[in-house]
Amino acid sequence: MAFLNPGLLWGSLLFLVPIIIYLIFQRKIKEMDWAAMQFLMDIMEQKRKTTIEDLLLLLLRILMILFLALAVARPLFQSSAVASLLGSDADVVILLDNTYSMGASQGGQTRWERAKEQAIQIIEEQSTGSGVALLLGSSIPDTIIKEFSSDHTLIADTIRDLPVSALNGDWASTFATAKDMLATSNKGLKKLYIISDFQAYDWEDFDENTKSMLKELHNNNDVTLINLEDNVTDNLTAIRLRLSAGAMRVGSKATFAADIYNHGSDIAEDIPVDFLIDGSVVESSTITIASKQSGTVRFPYEAIEDGYHQASIKIRGDSLAEDNKAYLPFKVVESISILAVSEGENDHGFLPTQFIELALNPYSDGSESDEAIYHFNNINVSELAGEDLQQYEFVCMSGVSAVSSVEANIISEYVQQGGGVLMFLGPSTDVPTYNSNLHKDGKGLFAWPLSVNKVSNDDEKDPIGISTYNLSHPIWLGLVDHQNDYFKQVNVYSAFTFQKGNLERALPLADLILKENDDEIKENPPLIVDFSLGRGHCIVVGTSSDLSMNDFITRPVFVGFINQCVKYTKTFRDGDVVITAGTDAVRYVDYQRSQANYACSSPSGNSIVVPVNDVNGIYQIQLPEMREAGIYELVNQNDSSDRTLLGVNMNVKEGNIVQMSVDALKSLFPDFELKIRGVSANDDEASSGSGGGAELASLLLLLVLICWIGENYLGYRISKR
Repeated sequence: MAFLNPGLLWGSLLFLVPIIIYLIFQRKIKEMDWAAMQFLMDIMEQKRKTTIEDLLLLLLRILMILFLALAVARPLFQSSAVASLLGSDADVVILLDNTYSMGASQGGQTRWERAKEQAIQIIEEQSTGSGVALLLGSSIPDTIIKEFSSDHTLIADTIRDLPVSALNGDWASTFATAKDMLATSNKGLKKLYIISDFQAYDWEDFDENTKSMLKELHNNNDVTLINLEDNVTDNLTAIRLRLSAGAMRVGSKATFAADIYNHGSDIAEDIPVDFLIDGSVVESSTITIASKQSGTVRFPYEAIEDGYHQASIKIRGDSLAEDNKAYLPFKVVESISILAVSEGENDHGFLPTQFIELALNPYSDGSESDEAIYHFNNINVSELAGEDLQQYEFVCMSGVSAVSSVEANIISEYVQQGGGVLMFLGPSTDVPTYNSNLHKDGKGLFAWPLSVNKVSNDDEKDPIGISTYNLSHPIWLGLVDHQNDYFKQVNVYSAFTFQKGNLERALPLADLILKENDDEIKENPPLIVDFSLGRGHCIVVGTSSDLSMNDFITRPVFVGFINQCVKYTKTFRDGDVVITAGTDAVRYVDYQRSQANYACSSPSGNSIVVPVNDVNGIYQIQLPEMREAGIYELVNQNDSSDRTLLGVNMNVKEGNIVQMSVDALKSLFPDFELKIRGVSANDDEASSGSGGGAELASLLLLLVLICWIGENYLGYRISKR
C-alpha cells in the first residue's frame, strides 16, 4: 500500500523527532525554572520566619524585664496618678475598728497604729477622682467623714490624729452604718475596706442577722477584710473596783476590792497592781491569776476627808494598756439614815431588824459606837404611816406578819421614786394579806405572788438546800461566783416562796431545792427575788433575819449579803454610780434642784451643759454617751457644792484579744466568698501597708516566669535552625 511507503515513513519520523526533542527540552526548562523559583520562595519564607522569631524573642525579653521592674516598683504602679489614667474612680468607705482591743501592741507598735497605716495606704491607692469616707466601728459607730471626699490628703491627716477608743464592738450597728453610707454613692464601683483585729469571741458569735448584713454588703459592693494579724493573746483586764462596805465616814476603815480577769492561756504570776485615791498611789500589791479566771486583790483604806473622792486601780506591765484601769467614785459621809420596820421584839427579846443593824455597824456597842456610819430608826409597822420615807436612804423590814393597804402603798411609792427596800419574811407571815396588798394581781410591789403553803422541815435536822443563780447580779459580788458559793453554808429549815411568773419586773436570785418524790418532780420555787418598781428595787428573802427559820445570821455571808443589798438598792435613788463606756447615764434630782443647769466634765477635761428634764414628774439629768473611761464630774452651775461623780469602766469582753486567722474567717461564711487579706505584724512589707500591691506583685512575677519560659523555648528553636 502506498501509505506504507518506507521512505515516507522515515521522512515523517525525521520531521517529528526535532519537534519532540524541542517539546521535551521546553518542559525541562520550565521544571528548572519552577525549582529555582521554589528555592527562592523557600529562602524568602525562611527569612520571614527567622525575623518573626527574632522579634518575638526580643519582645519576650523586653516584657520579662518590664514585668520584673513593675513587680519591684508596684507602689508607683498603684499610685493615684496611674490609677486615674486607668479610669478606676470609685467611692470608698474605710471602716476602722477602733475598739479598745486595737490598742494591743507587739514589737512596739499597736494594732491601731498598723490599722491607720493600712487605711492611709488604701487612700493612696485610689484615683484622684475617687471619693473616700471614713467610719469608726464600735458600740457607737462614728462617721468621721460621712460624705465621700476627694481630698485624700485631708483624710489621711485626719486618720493620723485619731486615738483608739474605750468602747467595745457592735458589728451589727457598724455594718448598718456602712450600708447607709454606701447607699449615698452614685458611682458604679463602690468599695468597703474593713480593717480590724477580728476578735474570735466577737466574730465567732455572729448571729444570723449580722451575717446576712455582711453578705448583703458583699453582694452589692467590693468588700475587702484586712486582718491585722499578730501573736498577742495574753491580757489582763480590770473588771471593777468595789467598796466592801456600803459607805465610809472620816476616820473609818474600809476595804476596796479590785477584780481582775486573766484572758490569757497561761497563769499570770505576781502581777503588780497600784491602788490610787484622787490620782495618787496610796498602796501597791501583787496578784497571781490562773488562765481564764478572775482574781481579787484587796486594799485597806482609812478616809481622812469627807465629800466625794476618786478611787482607781492600775495593772502594770500588760500588753493592752487601755483596759488596765478601773474606777470607783465614793463619798465619805457623816452618817446614813436607815428605817428599820418590824413588829417589835421576838420571843427572845430581839428586834428581827437588830441583826441587819449589827451587820452594817459591826462594833461591840453596835449603832451606838462613835464609828457607826448607819443611823437606824427602829419603828413598829403601825408607825409607818407617820414617817417620811424620802429622808431615808434605805428601808429594811423583817418579821412583819401583815402589811395593810395603806402601809403597802407607802412602801410601794417609796420604791417607785427610787428607794431601796430589803424585806425578810417571818414565821407568822400572813400570805393572803401580803398578796392582796403587795402583789395586787401583779400590779403591786411584788410582781409574783407568795405561795400559800410554807415549805418547812419541822424537826430542823434536815435543812432545805438553796440554789443561787443569776450570779452576775451585784448582790452576789464577792459572795457567789463560779468558784465559790458562800451561801451554801446557810441552813434553811422553813421558808415562804414565790410562784414564778413573768420576768419583766422580777429577777430570781435563789431557789429552794425541793426533794423529788417517786411519783412527782417538784419545780424549785424562788426563795430570794429582786422586784423592780419604777426607779427602785425591793429584795425579798422568803425566810427570817433571826434564828426562827434558819441559821443565816450565824454565817459570815450574812454580813456581806446585807452590805451588798444596801449598796445595790440605794444606787437607784440618785442614779448611776458606775457604768460601762459607751452607755448613757441618768442622775435624779429633787424639785428644789430641778431648775438648775449642770455641767458635766469628762476625764479629758471637756465640759458640756446638761439640763434637768421633767419626765412625768421625775426630775432627771440625761447624761450623754460616756465614751471615755475614767471619772466624770457633774456640778450644779448655780451651787458648786452640789457635786457628784460618775465612774466609767470598760467592757471586760473586749479584753479578750485573741484573733481569728484568715482561714478561720473564711470558714465562717461558707455560702459566699469574702476577700480577706492578712497583714502580719512580723512582716515589715505588710505592716508598711503594701495592701493589694502584694497581689499585683505576685501576678507580675508570674508573667515574668511565663516570658522566661517562652524566651528559652524560642532560643532553643533558633539554635536548631
